[in-house]
Amino acid sequence: GLPVNIMEAMASGLPVVCTDVRGQRELIINEKNGYLYPIDDEEEFCKKIELLTEKTQREIMGKNNIKDVKKYAAESVLEEMKKIYETYMR
Repeated sequence: GLPVNIMEAMASGLPVVCTDVRGQRELIINEKNGYLYPIDDEEEFCKKIELLTEKTQREIMGKNNIKDVKKYAAESVLEEMKKIYETYMR
């Protein structure tokens, strides 16, 4: 599934730095709302963290995350599930 801790950070307006693995890569679009780095690559992780010292970039990514995570809100998910079930119940 999707990592709840990443979604919580997104909803809080934080940019995210995380490993490029399934689940996380579905939430984080590299350089749009955070940074992905290869698993076990400490040097790349440090580089990505350093990129976040730029305040404007952090703010842009944070705003993108607040917007992007809304599609995973309970109301949105329930509405999508309702549409799926309705197509099969006709």
